[in-house]
Amino acid sequence: LRVVGLLAGLLGMAVAGSQYGFNAISNAFKEQLKLGQSEVEWIASVGNIGGCVGFTAGLFVERYPPQLAACVAGLLTFTGYFLLGLSVDQTISTSVPLLCVYYFVVGQGSMFTYMVCLMQNAKNFNPRYRGTIIGIVDSMFGASAAILSAIYNRSFGQDDNPEHQNVAGFLYTLAAMAAGINLVVFSALWSLPWKPGEGVKESPLDSEEGSTEILPVATGSTGSSLQSSRSDYNTVERHESLLDASTCVSVHHTRPARGKDEMDSLRRALERPPESTLFQLIRTVNFQLLFWMFTIATSVGLMFMNNVLFILDSFPEKELSQKYRKLFTVLLPVSSCITRLTAGIASDLLVHRIPRTLIIALVLAPFAASQFALRYYPSNPTILLFNVICVGMSFGCLWCLSPTILSEMGGLAHFATTWGVVMFTTALGGLAYQTIYGKVYDSHAQHPHIGPSFPSSDGERKCYGDECYQLTFDIAAASALLSLLLAIIMTVRMWKHRPAR
Repeated sequence: LRVVGLLAGLLGMAVAGSQYGFNAISNAFKEQLKLGQSEVEWIASVGNIGGCVGFTAGLFVERYPPQLAACVAGLLTFTGYFLLGLSVDQTISTSVPLLCVYYFVVGQGSMFTYMVCLMQNAKNFNPRYRGTIIGIVDSMFGASAAILSAIYNRSFGQDDNPEHQNVAGFLYTLAAMAAGINLVVFSALWSLPWKPGEGVKESPLDSEEGSTEILPVATGSTGSSLQSSRSDYNTVERHESLLDASTCVSVHHTRPARGKDEMDSLRRALERPPESTLFQLIRTVNFQLLFWMFTIATSVGLMFMNNVLFILDSFPEKELSQKYRKLFTVLLPVSSCITRLTAGIASDLLVHRIPRTLIIALVLAPFAASQFALRYYPSNPTILLFNVICVGMSFGCLWCLSPTILSEMGGLAHFATTWGVVMFTTALGGLAYQTIYGKVYDSHAQHPHIGPSFPSSDGERKCYGDECYQLTFDIAAASALLSLLLAIIMTVRMWKHRPAR
């Protein structure tokens, strides 16, 4: 049943990340509703906020069964997409505030689906494989935008003229998919929490005469011990600690010479982190480092993901823009999906050798480099391609390993709420960056003497050339470098406190 629930979670994640595929329809959406760039930025940002206001979904998932959460998710997502489709069809009002509300509802529905699929599967499986499970589930969340973008490009957006693309039909399709898939989640994803010691064939706690085994159990800032006796155990001294130095527990215990897999499974179960609330975690240095690193890097990534096609449109060579358009809408989420899966598995395999944050730092390094390269060569298609890959990789790695690290810091009892709050700040950061982006673009498009801009066929001014984004890329490059520095600092702090092998 747990595997069935995992498969249902993967299916749910296939629609949970749908709002991150907005860049596939953004140009056609803008043209058909006669919107300005700043208005499109606001709609996309409010949708991201809806998809990142996770504390409401987190509280709901912590207190109610997953079936009820799936019902709420399906209702919200269906309603939001259906109303957006009616707006594009000009059946109901197309005012920007209402479009923002509809897209916010989509984001909230997606967040409920995301939270129930991630949280329930994290609880259902052995914490020894936490990174792998989150990586598997989250990889489908990353692939969602690629899958839906491919569907749009093949079935609804074949026409090169954005005004002739079937945006409304695509939105109606998303509404139907969201309702159907959340019904599957309702039917197949059940609460089956993994219990400590489950799967251990012979308990090392059986009392026999012989040497003494002492295992650690973390309980906040103090620890208690469990003793057992076995005649065939070799004593090995070592120190175990939690991720944050402020909650470190040091104990002396023995290690079995035989049955290593079973013993390791039980040890990992007993060494669970203290169940900490957000207010307890927020006072620790490591949480602050993780929080700001994640918020800054993902905010830059959100801005780029939602605007990569507009950056392409600023290229003077229109044939080049059309050549890369469909490639970028698929390549970005694909790179994110692959990185989520590999980062989760690799971090579980290497957790005894290196902290998970080192993997994040290794991914953020090329991300920062790509932002600086784009700042100096904004009209180079090769640099833009490199940036697409690096943004997808960093976005995927952060969204996989950050919740894994957070669950190891504070446990799962309050994880959904804490992670939801962290996600919400990311949406606010994305809104700030995208507002800057829209203002810079519109200011240059409205003033030809500042930047090269030309009127479109319907009279709207569009910006072409490097000046359209120069200030935006300056800010993005500096922010990416700051997030890398925070990752390095956190890695240094965590290195000596990583779990012992």
